[in-house]
Amino acid sequence: ALNEGVADVISLFLTGDPQMAEYAGGEDGPIRDLADARTCPSHLWGEVHRDGEIIGAMFWHLLEDARIEQAQLEMVLIGAISTWTGNPGWDGAGRSFIEAADVLLADGAMDADAHLAVSEAVEAFGLVECSRVVSAASDETMSQYLINLGLLGDFSQVPGEVQFRYVVPEGALDVDIVVDDFR
Repeated sequence: ALNEGVADVISLFLTGDPQMAEYAGGEDGPIRDLADARTCPSHLWGEVHRDGEIIGAMFWHLLEDARIEQAQLEMVLIGAISTWTGNPGWDGAGRSFIEAADVLLADGAMDADAHLAVSEAVEAFGLVECSRVVSAASDETMSQYLINLGLLGDFSQVPGEVQFRYVVPEGALDVDIVVDDFR
């Protein structure tokens, strides 16, 4: 998802357009629109292109922010991804964007306002302390991408890339999980 998000951000930098893959979308229009706000973990879907929209939407928001220039955002992106080893995860990616902005601020390539824009965006889009383990404690309806594992019956499809966490209250006798729709 981080890889897909970075690819979308590079497209943003080249085109200045938050709509992705209009040609591939055909009559349905763009496949992704990064102008739509996406936050972590609320918009984790379990599908790399959809999850990548979180990073893309954050950078689109920053491109629209008058406090920071595109050239500075390009340096933030390149500075951050150059530190990634393996899979940094959402939290690691978010922290790396802030750390890249820290370096640019210290080097004089970014002023305090631009640095603040990056820090605020990383916070607003929920990257720091975000993980693919999503709390299932709310009454909010969640949608997940289902992957067919080649199995049969009730467990032929499972949510991909996202895990759920629910801490059962002490003394509880049972837990009900309701699945409304398996489209």
